[in-house]
Amino acid sequence: MSYPAPEVVRFFDRLAPEYERRLSSNRSPYHRYFHCRRLEAALSGMSLEGKTILDIGAGTGLLYERLRQRVRSFEYLACDCSPEMLARSSIPRGCRVLGSVQDLPAGAGPFDCAFVLGVSTYNSREAFRALLKETARRLRPGGQVVVTFTHRRSLDQWLRRLARPVAKRLPGSSRLLMGQSFPLQAYTPTEAAALAAPVLQPHTLRWLNQTLSPFNRWFPRCSVGLAHLLERHLQSHPCLLGWLSADFLLVFEKG
Repeated sequence: MSYPAPEVVRFFDRLAPEYERRLSSNRSPYHRYFHCRRLEAALSGMSLEGKTILDIGAGTGLLYERLRQRVRSFEYLACDCSPEMLARSSIPRGCRVLGSVQDLPAGAGPFDCAFVLGVSTYNSREAFRALLKETARRLRPGGQVVVTFTHRRSLDQWLRRLARPVAKRLPGSSRLLMGQSFPLQAYTPTEAAALAAPVLQPHTLRWLNQTLSPFNRWFPRCSVGLAHLLERHLQSHPCLLGWLSADFLLVFEKG
């Protein structure tokens, strides 16, 4: 089984030249917030010193750079299906594989921890279930997998469904997520947890990205500021926080 689909690979190959520029420039505060907050949530509470780490969908190496800043000693292997993304990363050539987890060398692993950030949205449910199964096979007993998902029952998803017909008609829509031609996948936490059962069991849920489309593109600084306020003040109201969160993160453990 091939994951992701070829059209997804082409989408990220086209996006690659401007991808890192979006994150390194103050001109795109929404993208900086989204990726930085996702990394913070993914690494929160993780003890990675001396561990063997797998990064699935490594892109331009954002997780690798953050690990270098935070962890003194670790073993690391990355994979990504976009050659253009990997070509722009700082990941050493000996630590990266073009493809997905099924393309890793047979002897790679076992790993203490795997990160699968921003991948579930671009794969069919069947393909992503297979990806998680292969990831679990590469883990040590008790190993962890950190996975992010698009939240299907969020206000953001409802607004996106309304806006998408318009977005497809905009100039340059092929570079926009709402204007792409391939289907995107969204989940509830219960649906996401079921993908990995019974080998991987979820034990931590974190809500992410309290911005709303398309306002996060039109008024990015205001959207980011509001997102910080909502996340900080709605921790005691998880149902409301979940409804206002476009994404979520699950930490799984291999039994």
